[in-house]
Amino acid sequence: MDSLKQITPPALTQSPATELGLPHFDRCTKNAFRPCFHYDAEISRFRATCKNREMVEEGEAFLAEFMESEDGKAYKADKIAFNREQLWESVGGAGVSERHRDKVFSTYRTDLPGQKKAKGAVESIATNDDSAAMLVLYGPPGTGKTHLGVSAVYDRYIRHGGRDLMHRQSGKWAIFTTQALISRRVRDTYNDDSKETEKKVMADFATCSLLVVDEIGAGSGSDHEKQMLCDVLCARYNAKKATIMISNLGIDGLKLALGDRVMDRINEDQGSGFLVMNWKSQREAQKATV
Repeated sequence: MDSLKQITPPALTQSPATELGLPHFDRCTKNAFRPCFHYDAEISRFRATCKNREMVEEGEAFLAEFMESEDGKAYKADKIAFNREQLWESVGGAGVSERHRDKVFSTYRTDLPGQKKAKGAVESIATNDDSAAMLVLYGPPGTGKTHLGVSAVYDRYIRHGGRDLMHRQSGKWAIFTTQALISRRVRDTYNDDSKETEKKVMADFATCSLLVVDEIGAGSGSDHEKQMLCDVLCARYNAKKATIMISNLGIDGLKLALGDRVMDRINEDQGSGFLVMNWKSQREAQKATV
């Protein structure tokens, strides 16, 4: 959807406020997939115009009646769809795959105490732009680790998406990647026809507000993979940037994958640490209910 269709005001109760036209809801939502009109800039401008013309009551009546009309409901439905596509443009551009589209905090199951704890830990990092935490989610496959990592990325773009889209800087607020992809992007810069430099790639990973690195220890295990990951994580540690790491390894495996320097720095900042997610696979539970 390239743009919102223009809505012709329905035949509502005549009022001087109708001459002002309708506000256009063209900002990202403040809550996942639900419009929050009270905070919409266009509504604010509409109300300000009504106030300047001493039409406050008429303007509010006009808005209220329109929102309850069929055209108003259709407009809101278009807004929801538009916002979702705009949001996905940022999140997909930040590295989240189609497989994990719409994996937000509200769809993460919290039936178990451990699930609630994990969600709370990740959410506290995601919602704090000043967080310097280094959090490791580890445990067997299917326990929702990647879901939470993607949710953290979504949260950053739900709150900052409007600015990101305006400046086309997808990746500034959050990046979702894997250990192997970090190494691969750096290796690609060694080609003569590369459009990126190693310095630029490393800076992207080191300076974004939030970095989520999935599949720690699942790559080739080469020295290059380990060194690139260590360099990125150490740079983020020095810059006090939040990082969430995800792995199916145990603590001993993580020690080998992350190295002593990184392991030593985890737990230092508030929100940092190792969080095991070792309950039954949610994928198996979903299959059982089908």
